[in-house]
Amino acid sequence: MPAERWQRAKDVFGRASELPPAARGVFVSRACGEDRALRRQIESLLSADDDAGTFLERPLDPAALPPPIGGYRFIRKIGSGGMSQVFLAIQSDEKFKRRVAFKMLRQSLASGDQRQRLCQERQILASLDHPNIARLYAAGSTEDGRPYVVLELVDGEPITDYCDRHRLSIDQRIELFRTVCAAVHYAHQNLVVHRDLKASNILVTASGCPKLLDFGIAKILNPELSAQGPDPTVPWRRFLTPELASPEQLLGTSITTASDVYSLGVLLYQLTTGSRPLKLDGMTPDQVERTVAEQRPRLASEAAARASKETAHQRALSIPQLSRRLAGDIDTIIAKTLRKSPHHRYGSAAELAEDLRRHRVGLPVIARRPTAGYRLRRFLRRNRLSVAITAAFISLLVAASVGLGFASLRLAAQRQRAEVERDKARQVVRFIEDIFEVADPENPAAASVAARDVLDRAARRVEENLGQRPALRAALMKTMGAIYTKLGLYPASRHQLEDALTILEHDRDARPLDIADTLADLATAQAGEGMSDEAAASLGQALRVLTTTGEEDPIERASVLAQAALVAEELGQYAEAQSLSRASLALRLAHLDPRSLEVAQSRYALALTLYRLGHFEASESEHRQALAIRREHLGSDNLEVSTSLNGLANTLKKLGKYDEAERLLDQALAINRKRLGLAHSDTLATLNNLASLATYRKDFANAARRYAEALEVARPSLGNGHPNLAFLLLGLGRARAELGDAVHAEPALREALAIRRRAYPPGHPLTAVAEAILGDCLLRLERFAAAESLLLSSYRVISALEPRRTRLLHGVTKDLAALYRRTSRDELVARYEAEMKALEAIDPTLR
Repeated sequence: MPAERWQRAKDVFGRASELPPAARGVFVSRACGEDRALRRQIESLLSADDDAGTFLERPLDPAALPPPIGGYRFIRKIGSGGMSQVFLAIQSDEKFKRRVAFKMLRQSLASGDQRQRLCQERQILASLDHPNIARLYAAGSTEDGRPYVVLELVDGEPITDYCDRHRLSIDQRIELFRTVCAAVHYAHQNLVVHRDLKASNILVTASGCPKLLDFGIAKILNPELSAQGPDPTVPWRRFLTPELASPEQLLGTSITTASDVYSLGVLLYQLTTGSRPLKLDGMTPDQVERTVAEQRPRLASEAAARASKETAHQRALSIPQLSRRLAGDIDTIIAKTLRKSPHHRYGSAAELAEDLRRHRVGLPVIARRPTAGYRLRRFLRRNRLSVAITAAFISLLVAASVGLGFASLRLAAQRQRAEVERDKARQVVRFIEDIFEVADPENPAAASVAARDVLDRAARRVEENLGQRPALRAALMKTMGAIYTKLGLYPASRHQLEDALTILEHDRDARPLDIADTLADLATAQAGEGMSDEAAASLGQALRVLTTTGEEDPIERASVLAQAALVAEELGQYAEAQSLSRASLALRLAHLDPRSLEVAQSRYALALTLYRLGHFEASESEHRQALAIRREHLGSDNLEVSTSLNGLANTLKKLGKYDEAERLLDQALAINRKRLGLAHSDTLATLNNLASLATYRKDFANAARRYAEALEVARPSLGNGHPNLAFLLLGLGRARAELGDAVHAEPALREALAIRRRAYPPGHPLTAVAEAILGDCLLRLERFAAAESLLLSSYRVISALEPRRTRLLHGVTKDLAALYRRTSRDELVARYEAEMKALEAIDPTLR
C-alpha cells in the first residue's frame, strides 16, 4: 500500500476508534467517500481493535508497560484510542508524589498530524487554568520523539451517569450544568473552542465537582498558537460525534464559540429528558447532514412526556411532572441553544448560564419575548408568598372594614354611625390601592417586591397618614401584626400589635373583645420571639378582659379563645389550653356549621393540647377531623393543611404508626418549601419533625443528618438563642449520643439547655426535657456528679406534671437507676428501679 494511502488509513482508523461504536459507521462512510477498499480496511482494523478490547482491559503485565519516563512510573493503562494511550502513572520526585494521567501517542500511528494535534492540545491546556478543567501538569517528548502530556487524574463518572445515579432533581442538574457553562466560557475567553462537549468528556467527582476533559480536537482561535496546526475543516478530518455536533461542524463551515453553545444545549437536553434531541441511528452521511441542518428537535417537554418511568424517577418526578417542569422557560432556553443558525443561539455559554439562573429565581428569561402577560406570570411565580400574603391582607382588611360596618349597625342602628364605618371602608380601599401599587408587574421596582417589603411600606403609611384615625389605624396594625406573625417576623409583629393595643386601650369606644383579641395576638408574637414571661402576662390579661365581655358576639369570642388556647399550649400551660380549646369548640359548634374552617381551628387547637397531655388516640381523632375540613375547603396545597399534617403526624408517631406519619410529613414539607421557603420557621419545624420520627425509629444516623441539615438553615434564619433552635440542637445531641458520640453531643445539648433556661420560667417542662437529655449524655461520659444534678432537677419537674408523662418519666428514672448503680448507692437504685417497674405496669411498651 502506498505510504500516503497507509497514512490516510491510520488517520481515519485513529479517529474512528475513539468514537462511540454507534457513531463510527457514519464517520467512516464520510471519511472514505467512494473508496470502498479503504472503508473495508478500516472496518477490519476497527473489528480487530474491538476484539482486543477485553485483553487491553485486563491488568497489563508490568513488563508490557512503558519504562519510566521523566520521573513518571506507570501503573496500568486506563484508556486507549486509535491515536493515543493513557496510563495511570505516579510522579515521584523531590517536590511531588501524586497520581496522574499520562497521555502519549501510539508509536505505530504517530504521524506528523497526530504529533501536531497532541502538541496543540498541550498548548491549549497550558493556556487554561480553571477549577473545572483538568489541569496540565507537564509535557514533553519520549526518547523516540513522541509527544506526551501529564494531566490531572480525574476520578469521576460522566455527568449524565452521575446525575442519574444520584437521582438529582432538575434544579440540581441545572446548577451542575451552569458550572460546566462557566468552564466552557472560560475556555472561550482564552480563545479555545472545545468542539467535543459530551458527557464522557465531562466527569463529575465524588464530591460533585465537574471537570472538563479532552481538548484533543479543540480549535484555537488565537492565530499565534494555531498557525502551525492541522486544518480542522478538511472534510474527512472532522473528528466528531454526529448526534452531538452543530450543523456548521457537520457541514464543514466556520467554527465559533456558538458551536460549543449548541453542544451544551444537546447536553442540557440529555440531562433533563434522558434522550438526545435528534435520532440519527442507521442514517447515511447525507441523511445525517440533512437532518442536523434542517430538522427541528422535539421540545424537551415533549420528549419528557415520552420518557420512561425510570428516567422520570431519576429526576425525582413522575412522567407528567417532568414534562410540566420542562415546559415553558426550559423548553425555550434549550430550543435557543439548538437553533440552526449560530447567530440565533446564545452569544456565549455565560449568557446561557445566566438565563438558567433567571429561570431559577423566577425572572423573565432572555430567550422569551418579553410580553406583558409573560412578565406578569413570572412575577406571580417569583412572588408566590408575597402575592398570597397581599391577597390575604386585602381580604382581611376588607372583611375588617365590612365587619366594622355591620357590627355598628347591629349595635347602634344609627345612620350616622353607619356612615362613619362606610367612610372607614372607603379609606381602607384607598389605602390598599396605594400600598399595593408597587406590586404592579409593569412597575420597574416590582422585581424586588417581597411580602416583607409590602408590609413594611404599609406600616410606614399607617404611621404617617392615619394619625387622626385611631380606630382605623388600630385595625390595620392588628391585621399587619397577624401577617407578620405568619411570616415568622415576630419583632415586627410585636411592634404593630403593641401600638394597636395602646390605641385601643385609650379609645373609650373600643370593644373589650377587640382588646382581648389583640392581646392574644400579641402573646402569640411574644411566644414566637421567645419572650415567655411577657407572653404569659399578655395571655393572662386577654383572659381577664374576656371575662368582662359577657356572652355577646359568641363567634368572635370563640376566635379569641382558640387563639388563647394555642398560646397557652406554646407556653406549656396544657390544662389551661385544653379548657380554652374546648370552650372555643363548644361555641363554634353551637353557632356555626360543624364543617366550617372555624370549627377546624378549634379542633386543631384541642388536638395539640390532647397530644401534650398524652391522650394520643383522642388527639388523632381531633386532628383527622380538622385535616378533613381544611382539605375540603382549602385543597391539598395550603399552609393550614400543612399545619394539620404536621400535628397528625406527630400524634401518629407516638402511636407507632411511623409509615403514615412519614408520608404526612413529606406532604407537609413539600407545601412549606413551596409556599414559605426552606428558612421559614414552619418549614424548619417540619424538618425537625422528620428528624424526630427517625429518632423514634432508632435510625439515629438519619436523624443526626436531618437535624444537622436543618440547623444549617435555622441558625442564619432564626439567630442564635431562638427557642426553636433548641429543638434541633436537642435532637442532634441525642442522636449523636445514641450513635456513641457523646463527646460531640454535649456541646449541642448544653447550648439547647442554655436557650431554654433563658426563654422559659423556672420549672418549665421543656427545660426539664433538655436537662434530662443532657444528663443522659453526661452519664454516658461518666461525669456522674453533673449528670445527677441535671437528672434530679428534671425528675422533680416531670414527676409533678399532671397527667403524668409516663414515657418521659420512665427515661429519667431509668437513667437515675443506672447512675446510682454505677456509683454503688444501692438504696437509691432500688427506689428508682421500683418506680420504673410501676411505670412499666402502666405502659407495657416501656419494658
